[in-house]
Amino acid sequence: MTAAWLGPVGSVVLGGVGVLLVAALWPRLFGVGAEGARQMLSTLAGSMMSLMGITFSMTLVALVLASSQYTSRILRNFMRSRVTQIVLGIFAGIFAYCLIVLRTIRGGDGVVEFVPSLAVFVAFILALVGVVVTQILRHLELRASRWRTSASL
Repeated sequence: MTAAWLGPVGSVVLGGVGVLLVAALWPRLFGVGAEGARQMLSTLAGSMMSLMGITFSMTLVALVLASSQYTSRILRNFMRSRVTQIVLGIFAGIFAYCLIVLRTIRGGDGVVEFVPSLAVFVAFILALVGVVVTQILRHLELRASRWRTSASL
């Protein structure tokens, strides 16, 4: 079961280390200006909201199928689960952070360009954290469903 999430999490960690090395060499992440930072942050914000919706939907589908076979208490336990609440909170927090940083970027028509490079970099790292959290949630759900299946036999 550990191998199911070890590979993706290891890849994200290696990617994060690579980004740290690149950011140490350049003052701005990949040398983007105001428009590039806006595009990157809007993409990260949209992907976090999509990831939150897909994760929540797939988990609910699995729980509805499980509750129809076993008991409806599974749904109540899911809604009270701290892990689920924390994961969805992390996704929503990354989304909100990207929107706030997106609002602070200035540049364009005669305005002095301002790109909070560190904040954009942190948003990128938070997106990597979101991917890791997704894999950990998937691992925990697989382990819990295996336990429920073996406990019911």
